[in-house]
Amino acid sequence: MFSRSEARGRVRIATPDPQVLLVLHSTGKTDAQRNYIEWAIARFMPEVRECKDVNNFFRASGHRFLYDQKTLHHALHTSGFRNIKFYKPGDSEDPMLKDLESHGREISEEDINQFETIVVEGGKGN
Repeated sequence: MFSRSEARGRVRIATPDPQVLLVLHSTGKTDAQRNYIEWAIARFMPEVRECKDVNNFFRASGHRFLYDQKTLHHALHTSGFRNIKFYKPGDSEDPMLKDLESHGREISEEDINQFETIVVEGGKGN
């Protein structure tokens, strides 16, 4: 049994990135943003457009809360995690934590997963 001060471990969290979603409603869209909107509409709601993409992204995926980098960092830091770093899905400095995310395979669209997902890692006692 470890005492609280001896507890060690790492956490890796992959979640939708709300920053990506918030700019979907802007007027000047990148090719990646247009591609994501078209994919989401075709897959989830063919009868609706951009504004509902944000609602769909949040609700259809079963999310209750979306975390941005600042909120994730704060949640991990106040829980005792340090060395907090952000990555794209599949990337990590720790070989044991590389390529863990399966969302891209589940939706059969790794480029969509790379576009919409934020990944964070932090360690305790390291």
